[in-house]
Amino acid sequence: DSARSSARARRAMELPTLFLATLAEHVNVKSAHRRLIGFARVLVTITFAEDAWRMVTDYAVQVKTMQELVEHGTNIVPSWLTTAMPAISACVQAFGVAAVVFDWR
Repeated sequence: DSARSSARARRAMELPTLFLATLAEHVNVKSAHRRLIGFARVLVTITFAEDAWRMVTDYAVQVKTMQELVEHGTNIVPSWLTTAMPAISACVQAFGVAAVVFDWR
């Protein structure tokens, strides 16, 4: 019984190694790496684009949130800047999205 469980445990430990070896034999790692970088770039870009869009479409809510943070003393932004901060944030994020999409360097 202990010999069987020991053999099973050895096989279980070997499975990840076998999987990685088989994967390395059948997958071009450089090509997969390039694709993953491209996919990650798309995900980050979409996240920033969505956040910029939310800043613009929910502008009043964003300003109200900033003003509430100032009232509670938890915001480091001066109160006179709270109405501009969502717009500034949206512009910075939109510029970042454009830089990635148009490959500006």
